Amino acid sequence: MARLKSRFFEIAILAGFACFLRAFPAESKEARPYRSRHLEQGLSALDRKDYREALRQFQFAAVDNPRSAVAHLGRARAYHALGRKNQALGEVTRAIKLDPKCADAYFLRAKLYESRKDPGRVVEDAGQAIRYNPGMVEAYCLRAKAYYMSSEIDSGKDNTRAGINDLKTAIRLDPKCSDAYEYLGVWQCARKEYKEALKSFNKAIELSPKEDKLYHYRSMIYSGLKQYDKALVDTSHYLELNPHDGKAWLIRGSLYEQIGDRKKAYDDYSKAIAVGGGREFRAFFQRGKLAMRLGKYQVARDDFNKIIQANGFDDEAFKGRGDAYMALGDYALAVSDYSEAISLCPNVPAYYQARSQAYLRAGRKDLAGKDASRAAELKAKPAVEKI
Repeated sequence: MARLKSRFFEIAILAGFACFLRAFPAESKEARPYRSRHLEQGLSALDRKDYREALRQFQFAAVDNPRSAVAHLGRARAYHALGRKNQALGEVTRAIKLDPKCADAYFLRAKLYESRKDPGRVVEDAGQAIRYNPGMVEAYCLRAKAYYMSSEIDSGKDNTRAGINDLKTAIRLDPKCSDAYEYLGVWQCARKEYKEALKSFNKAIELSPKEDKLYHYRSMIYSGLKQYDKALVDTSHYLELNPHDGKAWLIRGSLYEQIGDRKKAYDDYSKAIAVGGGREFRAFFQRGKLAMRLGKYQVARDDFNKIIQANGFDDEAFKGRGDAYMALGDYALAVSDYSEAISLCPNVPAYYQARSQAYLRAGRKDLAGKDASRAAELKAKPAVEKI
């Protein structure tokens, strides 16, 4: 009798469970395309770079199937493209919880951590991406960048070998990966392996000839090696691709000065000032010094004046403007500027020597003599005091 009751309850439970299932019918054939269509449309919108539409479609997909890692990853990508990085981080973390082996999700989260300058987490997530997709070239490059970043933040951490190994792996997997050659060149520059770095940047440029920063990197190496003609060629290529970089015009101007072409240097410094909206004060300084050599004393005076107006504590600018006043015959103003330079930096012999000349021209021989003596004392003084 007891066995019969037990069997009766088993049958009742099974019958009740069958009714429960009938209350939630299985997905019909018509519903399946409807659900997949939102994912497809979301992915299509991502390809078209219509990120707001992608968000909308992936939201529908997530409502249809809250456990769809693809839908959350798609929303994360759209948020990332729209610059909404906090929302992207939340969505990609949900995707990883739903699919803990999704290499693409780990890679995207690593990129988000990179933007937060958190190299430790970048290394961790890029490593997970590599674990689940050992052929993901971008993940090796990203992890190498993070290793480099962590070394810059903490000089006690030497991740050189790990970073270079990642880049060599990336190149082995994809010999046409220009990013890998670029990052390898940066590592090699940091290690002062300039010839090897040149080879890496040469290869990167061969693969990506329109990537402006590559010419900038290679130009810096050529400049360091005093190969100014080659540095000029690369900086000119960079400016063709990115003409709105005021600092690059400044760099090319200094290269023209190195080879003795003062006119082109002057023109580039002027371009740097124009492109920088009058805020590139280093360009004012360089043009001011060059204007003095070219006999454009009023230009020099005005350039140094711009710097002083922005920063009243720049002793070199006061010295430069004092030189311009001297050349223009305004000796009292020259004395005033040299005095300002001395008050800001009292141990520079050249400042006293310059004021001595200004006093002499102004007819103050006594003060001129004192400054000349002080300049001589400072010149004779050792650069580093003995303890």
